Amino acid sequence: MLPPMSSVDALDNVLRTLGVPGEEIPADLDGRANLYRHRLRELRLLIVFDNVASVDQLLPLLPGASQCRVLVTSRSRMIAMDEATHVSVEVLPQSEGIRLFRLVCGEALPLDDEPVVRLVERCGSLPLAMRIIAARIRNTQDEGFDDITQRLADESELIDALEDGERSVMTAFRLSYGVLSTDLRQFFGVLALIPGNEIDPRTAAAVAGLSLRPTKRMLAELHDSHMIVRTAGQYYGFHDLLRLFAVDQALTDVSVEDRDDALRRLLDYSTFQAEASSELIAPHRRRLALVLDQLPEVTTGFSDRHQALAWIRHEWPCLVELCKVAADRGMHRRCWQLAFSMRDFFFLDKLWDPWIRTHTIAADAARAANDDRAWGTTLNNLGIAYADRGELSTAAAHYKQAYAVLSQTDDDHGLTNAGCNLGWVDLYLGNHSTALSSLRDAFDSYRRSGSRRNAAITLRGIALTETELGSYDDALAHATQALTEARELDLELDAVMSINCIAWVCYCAGRLAEAASYYAQAVEQGEQCETSYEIARAMTGLGNTHAATGSRQVAEDLWTRASATHSALDPKMVGEARIQLLHRE
Repeated sequence: MLPPMSSVDALDNVLRTLGVPGEEIPADLDGRANLYRHRLRELRLLIVFDNVASVDQLLPLLPGASQCRVLVTSRSRMIAMDEATHVSVEVLPQSEGIRLFRLVCGEALPLDDEPVVRLVERCGSLPLAMRIIAARIRNTQDEGFDDITQRLADESELIDALEDGERSVMTAFRLSYGVLSTDLRQFFGVLALIPGNEIDPRTAAAVAGLSLRPTKRMLAELHDSHMIVRTAGQYYGFHDLLRLFAVDQALTDVSVEDRDDALRRLLDYSTFQAEASSELIAPHRRRLALVLDQLPEVTTGFSDRHQALAWIRHEWPCLVELCKVAADRGMHRRCWQLAFSMRDFFFLDKLWDPWIRTHTIAADAARAANDDRAWGTTLNNLGIAYADRGELSTAAAHYKQAYAVLSQTDDDHGLTNAGCNLGWVDLYLGNHSTALSSLRDAFDSYRRSGSRRNAAITLRGIALTETELGSYDDALAHATQALTEARELDLELDAVMSINCIAWVCYCAGRLAEAASYYAQAVEQGEQCETSYEIARAMTGLGNTHAATGSRQVAEDLWTRASATHSALDPKMVGEARIQLLHRE
């Protein structure tokens, strides 16, 4: 990589442009700067310095003549130039990117804007990147547009394509990267280990092994160098192409040992935070003991449930990718621990796809680590994801496998969970007598072991099963008992689910006024608990009570609100959705 041009060499070029013979140009910087300013005394010029690396490089080039003006472009913000007018140039808007592509490519582009939009996004809306790619498309004779765009989906192909011999996006990035201090280059490199395009300062501190104060300072320095950008709130982020550069070059400049240590810190920090969030989302849940041996000093946990939910709702895509990274790097324990710590959040927000993805990876990791208890527990959690999504046969297969694996351990609680989960599957499949027997056995086991939370959840399953069997008095007693237990244990989500369960029992028993009252309670408390799924269920049930009493328009309005809150409740899993279909027939 070529170093930035020195001020001495730049002044040599400028003086020759001003007509100074080479033999009259002084050899030293001060001599050249003085001669340069002397020559400008009688001139009115606009002087443009492009891609300036630093303030130190620029200062000797500034004219002393007040009638001259200077325009400087730089990837650095040059905040030390406090008397200058600073203008930040953002990436092009999508519409302007499309226009630039069409201007350069002409007829080589399809008429439809949609594939061009994908190219604009692939180029990160950077004008230089778009010009280079557009020129390639225009001048490529042996490859069609679709072939080129498909090839550019590969990151290594994209990096190569962003250089045409005369222009190079990566060279522009290298110039900015090259003037960073050694510590800042190391810091920038390990930031590339954080998946996604947003970086929380605490996460950055964790991966770098620093305290928060120097981390914030270094993030600000990278921002001033245009190596990262500020996003909403306290976050920073990578431009898409700079992330490619960070992974392709900056991270490879970090030693393998330092990279591995940084990744372990990042995984342990993320797992601790996710587990701290989970403990506030679902308190009293039986948990596996976590082993976190590289916990950074910035790890703090959360002060309340709201703060925990806000964090994990922002961070979960990054955590999902970290699971895959941990598995790929053979960090099996860290993989399944991180997946396990996200399970309660995925259940709350019904994020079935990432739940299944992480736990499938985690099950393989636990098996590779020869940890049968972790493997069986993960299989149980994976089964719950499939069951919650309505894929009952797949769920049952995972529960049975979990039971077989946990039978080789001393985990009686895990075995009870697997048997109980199979009882829930039987409930939804319509095998009500079998379901009631399994759920009662599980309830007795939980009660003996003092697992009050699991016992309360199982009571709700018993109540739902008894409702299907027409035993409404027993069902109401068990659902009410489940609500009492949930409130005593401060289980907000389980309390809302129990209220919905009571409302469902009342509806099926023909006690519509009571059902409506409980559904209204579930909506109110569901909003406090931030569970869109249970709110939608309650609104659907409330609509059913109005439909049953002849208030059809009110029912339709409630059903519409329910659908907007959480779309497509599965009639196989949610009795209220099943009744709604009957009302609409």
